[in-house]
Amino acid sequence: MKQITISLLLIVLLGAQDWQIRPFEDDPPERPALSVLPCTGPEGLEEELDALTQRLTGDMINMKYYHNYKITEPKLGDVAEYMLITSLAQPADDIYILDSRIINIDTGESVTSAQYDHEGNIEMVMSAGIRSIAQQLCDLPGITKTKDVETLVLEGPSDFKTILKNTLKINGLFGTDIDAKKVLIARMQGNYRYFLNLTVGRVCTERHWDNIPYFKKEVLIEASNLDMETLYVECLTYYQND
Repeated sequence: MKQITISLLLIVLLGAQDWQIRPFEDDPPERPALSVLPCTGPEGLEEELDALTQRLTGDMINMKYYHNYKITEPKLGDVAEYMLITSLAQPADDIYILDSRIINIDTGESVTSAQYDHEGNIEMVMSAGIRSIAQQLCDLPGITKTKDVETLVLEGPSDFKTILKNTLKINGLFGTDIDAKKVLIARMQGNYRYFLNLTVGRVCTERHWDNIPYFKKEVLIEASNLDMETLYVECLTYYQND
């Protein structure tokens, strides 16, 4: 029995040499650095442009498993192999065009690009728009919407019984103290942003989206009248600004 054990051990050792089993000697290659430049655009929208830059940077960091870059902020003396440039155009009062490109600094060639057009308020550009840009740059499906956030919310239930039921569900699941009367007033006044601040905003600033169980997300969908993708974008907006 002892002789058989030794023979088996020799076979394993010799086989390992033939298979060239050995620990990795080299570290995996580092990702090339991608510098996110400040978003440029019309005068008078400096705060919005700064917010667009921050949100795009945050989205690209959150999507690190879908691209091959190491995201950096432009700093004096730092050298990056690629840069991400984004511009916002406003050809008319309610029309916005967002364009973003990843450029190879050495060659000046455009590696990939993304575009987003929107007719309406700039809040949609700063939420769904910037999310769509990041998804396109990562070669993921973009966000396709036929209606904006305001329309979706204001087409939801407006009776106090339903609003009270949804509010109680959110308070019970998330431990919040949302006032259903304030939610009703915001809904009746057509103030969709305050309506979302009272419901979705109270939850998303305290908890990261990925940590919210799916059955709780369904309650938020019912209360806000948003679909899952738009609700995600709204939550991303809230907890990045928290």
